[in-house]
Amino acid sequence: MAQLYVQPVKPAVDRPEKELKGFTKVYLQPGESKTVSVPIDSRSLAYYVDKTASWDVDAGKFKILVGADSENLTLNRTLITLYPEKLTTRDSNPLPLPLRKAVQVSAAQTY
Repeated sequence: MAQLYVQPVKPAVDRPEKELKGFTKVYLQPGESKTVSVPIDSRSLAYYVDKTASWDVDAGKFKILVGADSENLTLNRTLITLYPEKLTTRDSNPLPLPLRKAVQVSAAQTY
């Protein structure tokens, strides 16, 4: 298992120390290695703001941590966002469009 965590370096708001943002199963034989991809996007860096019903990404540094589990993160890189970003709930919805149309949940029913 390869797990990817995001850790804000100096968050503007209270946030967890690190958050699991993706993972993939990897089957390896002893001594074998493989390259895997775990995509992230702006939503992976964002936190929800109830007052504006949006997901916000602050400008700043984020550590991208990858490993077999949360206690064994052997890959560590820094990602820098230069500008803050505001994602609307509609724009940041991870559901594919056909599924969103099928679900049809009103804003009053969310959160």
